[in-house]
Amino acid sequence: MKIKSFIAPTVQEALSNIKKEMGESSLILETRNIEEEDIKGSTGQTLVEIVAAENIIDKSTNKELEYNANLSTYPKATYNAGKDLPDVVKELYHRLLVQQVENEHALTLIKETLYKLKDNGLENMVPRAQVLRERLISKINVSNSGLTNENPHKIMAFTGTSGVGKTSIITKLSSYARRSSDKEILLINIKDGFVERLISHEKKIGAKAAVVTTPKELGKIIEKFANSAHIFIDTPGINHFNNTKLMELKEYIYDIPNLETHLVVSATTRFADNINIIRKFAILQVHRLLFTKVDETDIYGTLLSIAMETQIPISYISDGQTNRESIRPATTNMIAKMVLR
Repeated sequence: MKIKSFIAPTVQEALSNIKKEMGESSLILETRNIEEEDIKGSTGQTLVEIVAAENIIDKSTNKELEYNANLSTYPKATYNAGKDLPDVVKELYHRLLVQQVENEHALTLIKETLYKLKDNGLENMVPRAQVLRERLISKINVSNSGLTNENPHKIMAFTGTSGVGKTSIITKLSSYARRSSDKEILLINIKDGFVERLISHEKKIGAKAAVVTTPKELGKIIEKFANSAHIFIDTPGINHFNNTKLMELKEYIYDIPNLETHLVVSATTRFADNINIIRKFAILQVHRLLFTKVDETDIYGTLLSIAMETQIPISYISDGQTNRESIRPATTNMIAKMVLR
């Protein structure tokens, strides 16, 4: 069986080249964006690579020969996936795969799109794309935290693994709260190595800062400020496999009244790892997901698949540490635009 990699600026062009060389019945084995360190187009844009296999037919029996090659070379989810979809939506399907939307979620969206269209307008790309966008938006829950005078005093804890940017998020959100609200700002650090950064930020925006080392200390200071301040709690970075540390953190935050717990996850972390992290941190009663480092990737299908898989509302989208002010309340339109760009 002939297997070949096709590289082109767009999915549609790559699929067209595959069809010309291998025929209509060729099999799509893998679809991906070429990484930064790989080959670039003449204008510097990232290219698309699709690995395809020629579908050989046994003329004596007129049946397809069974493909017995080692499929472990290719992602199982993309082998034969979507082969029975109508040609008119295959481009949209592969567009989702290029953005690394999980195959089961991509198929769900495409099949719902087909159902909504009910064979009307299938030859027109504009309504197809519009219906797909609508179906995508319907799968996403969002909820920002309303750090304004019109909203009650917020008590927010930010949890997650080490290095995802929890402390950066707190400095960004507290600065945002200072601009949009005249309520007092309280920054609390739970025995962590980044206390100096919060204390420095405290002086910069005119907030209050505190360090606590026991759940009792945390409870007392929250009781004191709960009715007068927006409270931001910075928690230690925890390896999600460390159940002992997770239980220790649970002792701190589990009984805080009206607490809004945000699990901070990186947009650059693959879907399976983020799902494992979310499942492990569920012991803390996660109310929101907050994605960081969106400026360090141009692949956003993972955000969509996580939203579809967990149904946990997304609160904010944030860039990395280099752009300290770049944080935006998540909207369904924002995420749809990122995935379907």
